[in-house]
Amino acid sequence: MAYGILGTTAGLPSWAIIAMSFIVYAGSAQFLAVSLLGQGVPAATLVVTTFIVNLRHLLYSSAILPKLAPIERKRLA
Repeated sequence: MAYGILGTTAGLPSWAIIAMSFIVYAGSAQFLAVSLLGQGVPAATLVVTTFIVNLRHLLYSSAILPKLAPIERKRLA
């Protein structure tokens, strides 16, 4: 709901707000994209910024991998 309100306030059409809900996986990327689009930022800047924000998932996965690796080995055996 908050994302829809922010998107409407930024001047995005309803179809674009709904499409982003289906296309964009990360909620933080949706809020970031709507904020940047509302400011008229170029598409390349939007893509790079979204990529940088989502790099946190790389850190999450590298931190949890040692804990999940033994589980996966047991499953494969």
